[in-house]
Amino acid sequence: MKKLLFTLVVFATILFGIMKFAVPGYESVARLRVANMLKGMHEGSGTDGKIEMAMAMWAENKLRIMDRDRLSWASDNFDRWRTKKNLYRQIGEYKIDSVEEQKGTEEPTALVAFTIEGMPYKVLVPKDHAIQWVD
Repeated sequence: MKKLLFTLVVFATILFGIMKFAVPGYESVARLRVANMLKGMHEGSGTDGKIEMAMAMWAENKLRIMDRDRLSWASDNFDRWRTKKNLYRQIGEYKIDSVEEQKGTEEPTALVAFTIEGMPYKVLVPKDHAIQWVD
């Protein structure tokens, strides 16, 4: 009986370890989300598909927003969000500097620092909600 219990504990420990490394943490999700948003802002202009994808990533971490009301909200607020930092334009060179998961939040949230054209920026990236500037 002790041998069976020991075997189950070892198996559960190994399985937990594998699952921990197989499922990406929120830091990697937030990094990819911001990278995709910045890529769309870098490659797109006007109202093309790349800007639409950047807007959907900013608003909900999706490639596209299908609901008309959510799309209207996202479009208006993404424009306002970019305008606050003079980024309502096609951006130049960018890079992500750091990503740090925030503790004690209701939903997974990360603080992401990035640079656009040599200028540093910070945002909070809550899971499936709009990205917010950190001033």
